[in-house]
Amino acid sequence: MSVQLLDPAPEIETRMQVFLIRELELFIWFDDRINGYRIELFLSTNAGQLRSEESIEAREKPADWCNWSYRFRRIVDSKEPHSVDWLREQFPEHSIQNRLICQALGKLNSTTAFCRNDVEVKSDLFKKACSYINLF
Repeated sequence: MSVQLLDPAPEIETRMQVFLIRELELFIWFDDRINGYRIELFLSTNAGQLRSEESIEAREKPADWCNWSYRFRRIVDSKEPHSVDWLREQFPEHSIQNRLICQALGKLNSTTAFCRNDVEVKSDLFKKACSYINLF
């Protein structure tokens, strides 16, 4: 006996998604073109690799990038996965950390493929980075 539902099953984009972030990498470098810093975030999650980039003005540079990045510690390698909403709520709404996380999570359903693989991208970033932070 077959059964037909009146309402179709929800698309994957609308289902509740939860994430376990295993590793977080930050590459930070000074960019003369904007007279500020670029921050590139890489996340290793149960949903795959996610990536985002933001920039800040030179005057916004924190005194210590390690202390600045410590806010990310609470979302990395937790024992249970968390929803996108929970991840967003871990940072002040307009903070650079919040923008980086939201941008990376927003790419989950994106079909855009990068031309170069992460190893090549990270190799280039290591060459120009003034700071590198890895949380796992």
